[in-house]
Amino acid sequence: MPQQRGVGRFISKLLGGDAKSREFPGSAAYWESRYKKGGTSGAGSYAQFAEFKAEVLNEFVQANAVRSVIEFGCGDGNQLTLAHYPRYVGVDVSPAAVEKCRALFQADATKLPRYIGSSNERGGFSLVKLIAVNTPPLGDPKRLETASARLGEQVGRELAGAYTASLKGRADVKINQKALEKR
Repeated sequence: MPQQRGVGRFISKLLGGDAKSREFPGSAAYWESRYKKGGTSGAGSYAQFAEFKAEVLNEFVQANAVRSVIEFGCGDGNQLTLAHYPRYVGVDVSPAAVEKCRALFQADATKLPRYIGSSNERGGFSLVKLIAVNTPPLGDPKRLETASARLGEQVGRELAGAYTASLKGRADVKINQKALEKR
């Protein structure tokens, strides 16, 4: 399946519509454009939704003695400001999001603990206490590029599945099996 626009075309075929009228540029392009325009990770990473997710995840990490967390889709980093993880690595399909996180969480590792703050979506201010910085080795650039491409493809598949499921839940949607079998 092609990386760009393939998911949108596939969903459109499943739903029996015109592929050109509903083409999706791909999740990596969508998120990169959103963050470059100053957009955020969305409502689910702010306010009561972020607080709820943080409460559930922090409890899980503590109750299960989780030693490290990797997040696929770290976004703008707002959700991370509420996290209490011993070790953390954030990955995103959007280089702009990763840069946003780097800027938010940058600190001089020789001067810890350190407090870092930034304004939040509600007009308030988030404050983070940084107690340690762990920089993993970068590894082979070719492997990183391959892993990034796979991550983008997986996110695209997940978004397509979620989108299709939401359409099925809201409307009487029939899946075009013939279009599915051609793939």
